[in-house]
Amino acid sequence: MIGADASARAERIAGVLSCERALLVTVADRIARAPSLSAKMFLCRWVGDGARRIRAVRRALPADAVDRATGLQPHATVRELACALTAMPSADAFLLALCGAIATMVARTYATIAELSPDDPTSATMRNAERYHRSARRAVRSVLHAPSGDAESGANDLARLAAGAVLRAGDVIPTDPLVRSSAELDAPARERAIRALREGEAREDVWFVTSPVEYERYLHQLIAFEINTFEAVSRHIAEFASMPWEFHWDMACQIRDEVAHLEMWLERLARANGRLGRDPLSTHEFAVCRRHALPGRLALLERVIEASALDALALSRCFWETRRDPVMVGYIDRVQSDEIRHVRHGNKWLRRLCHDDQELLSLVERSEGESRERMVRIACELESAGVVACGNAELVRRKFDDPLAFEVNAAAWSRAGFSAGEIAYEVERRRRALRRETQQGGVVQ
Repeated sequence: MIGADASARAERIAGVLSCERALLVTVADRIARAPSLSAKMFLCRWVGDGARRIRAVRRALPADAVDRATGLQPHATVRELACALTAMPSADAFLLALCGAIATMVARTYATIAELSPDDPTSATMRNAERYHRSARRAVRSVLHAPSGDAESGANDLARLAAGAVLRAGDVIPTDPLVRSSAELDAPARERAIRALREGEAREDVWFVTSPVEYERYLHQLIAFEINTFEAVSRHIAEFASMPWEFHWDMACQIRDEVAHLEMWLERLARANGRLGRDPLSTHEFAVCRRHALPGRLALLERVIEASALDALALSRCFWETRRDPVMVGYIDRVQSDEIRHVRHGNKWLRRLCHDDQELLSLVERSEGESRERMVRIACELESAGVVACGNAELVRRKFDDPLAFEVNAAAWSRAGFSAGEIAYEVERRRRALRRETQQGGVVQ
């Protein structure tokens, strides 16, 4: 009987883990779709906290139970819930359903399992999960607009469905980790108060701040980068749900970090009496990664964009140190430390997804070349149609080429998982780019 109870409990926990994974993917899918920045940040925190719960329970379980949970999908009723949650027509309805229905269901299940064996190491995690879900239901009200009748009705319908759901492990569904599990998102949503630049539209970047106006633009650049990054990383999870748990954990941690960075820049903006939305926000990083398979996205976001940010951050740190602003220096140090870890994770997964270093380097070159060609072409089309001012295509080209003018921060790159040979290769690549730029005279080809 004891053995039967233990087996039933292990089965139930495996089902909970599978359900939490399904929720992780479902919530990640909504991050870039949500128009409200506060809702995006709430959902990012949900993903980070959910990933921590999954990790804590996995660590407390016996290895065979973890193996059993890995690759399992939730029971059919839970899959139906995930599909219904994905189909919610508005951000308000989604948040109401998530916190009013799904959170309640998962919390009750955690509590039931904890009661079966209160001394088990997983029980504390489950009790914490219940408290978290209670606080989430309170917190969601602060990010909701006044919900419409349709939103309330949709959430109530989902709550009735959740009331009859029983979490238990389902059948193993083998899938290719690199096959998309949901549709690609063409563009991230933005609330009306914040104007987003179109794909193929750019503005002159601010590197050296000489006035309050430039400082506000500079902070908007940093804010846009963080938003674009956590939106792009959330698509790694949402569109590739069958990737291993370790991958989802790494990506969830990065999402959590990017939100923390965003909070720092928003704090600086408020302290400077700035207002979010006074300057448009670029969607460059999100757009660059679009239309690529997962390896190409990792190559572009982590291996190229964030790796080059390590060099830009070193320059920014020197600037703010010269200006004797210890808060900005401290924030940049925090961001750089996190970005080193993000790039290291990107390198780790690229090496797993590529057969050898040569394939990896070819992937990086090909992905960057394809994105550059596409983005510059779209920029030229906008310019030709008179949608944007002349010179826009040149600005877009510089978004790709300007980072290549920085000196490689070899120490940071080494900590981020680049080999000495790869660092030397990047140094030479930038030298070639600089020679090409000099020969072309800065003219868009």
